[in-house]
Amino acid sequence: MKTIDIKSALDLPNTIFIDVRTQAEFEEDHIRDAFHMPLFNDDEHKDIGTIYKMQGKQEAVQKGFDYVKDKLKHMYMEVLSLANEYENIVIYCARGGMRSGSLVNMISTLGVNVYQLQGGYKAYRNFVLDYFKTVMDTKEFIVLHGLTGVGKTDALLMLEENGIDIIDLEGLAKNSGSTFGFIMFNEKPPTQKNFETNIFEKLYFSKSNYIFIESESKRVGHVNVPHEIYEGIVRDGYHILLECSVKSRVDRLCRDYIYTENKNFEALIQCINKFRKD
Repeated sequence: MKTIDIKSALDLPNTIFIDVRTQAEFEEDHIRDAFHMPLFNDDEHKDIGTIYKMQGKQEAVQKGFDYVKDKLKHMYMEVLSLANEYENIVIYCARGGMRSGSLVNMISTLGVNVYQLQGGYKAYRNFVLDYFKTVMDTKEFIVLHGLTGVGKTDALLMLEENGIDIIDLEGLAKNSGSTFGFIMFNEKPPTQKNFETNIFEKLYFSKSNYIFIESESKRVGHVNVPHEIYEGIVRDGYHILLECSVKSRVDRLCRDYIYTENKNFEALIQCINKFRKD
């Protein structure tokens, strides 16, 4: 069985990560763009854990085989299909243990070239946190400032369309950071871990050491900007103040909050009422 560490795995060309953890584990966080192929569902995984504690490893392993035996053919076919698209396949579980190891062994025996990720998701998570500690020693933010509605996010997206590295914190947080912040997004807000993963991926795979970002407070919606990233935003460096007419601001705010497919007039009225004095 071939294993690979997370740094080497992230640097492999044309690679797909396969996450075999449960739905709950995957939803909390996962390697970005990982293909989810759970070996067990949440209840099955919990049941196996209980058996392991109460009866021992062998009994838990046997129960695991009972749950997975009817899934193996389908999982093999999915991996085989991915192997036709990707040069490298890396399979991971929570800690690089039996879930990913057993699947990698089976798939390898059937002739498909796959890796097991050493340390699993836990190794990836530690890599992300360690990366944040030093990344701002080499990266520099170009920070956009301005009142609500001047078009900071529009500017970021335009830069991204032209191949320039950006981090859209509001987009990643699914919250525009204002009183009306949540209205623009239908998607469920990310967990703190998933928010940090998305920031990491933007930084790690950036083409330049100069990255455009919007000035934000420490908290954006339901999540917090990692300390090291926030310090990179507020430190001395490159800062750009965007300004526009009041009419342009009003037009942009109406576009974002009123003339939109996601409009929610009831929520909008509730937000406006927050400005009323008692």
